[in-house]
Amino acid sequence: MKTYQIDSQPETIFFKNIERIPENDIYKNVLRILGKDKKIIIGEETDRALQFVRSCSYCGEQFEIVYDIDYGVMIHAQNLSLKVKLLNLLEGDAE
Repeated sequence: MKTYQIDSQPETIFFKNIERIPENDIYKNVLRILGKDKKIIIGEETDRALQFVRSCSYCGEQFEIVYDIDYGVMIHAQNLSLKVKLLNLLEGDAE
């Protein structure tokens, strides 16, 4: 998957939608890719005013997968080394 980051939001991973596919498909792909890793626990989806959020963890470090109806799919990870690990998992998936 293609990702990008914004300097003003270093804790956030955003996803490029070059193919213009439905954002829900990107969300499902993120869940599928991260769900392959046995060290990742993906929590139940909660609905927060135009956002679907899943609280997750990787080896005890917390992060969130967010599907925002207006802004698309993103991942928030306060731990920057965790963010790098997640990027490697997401960008390493060839599908």
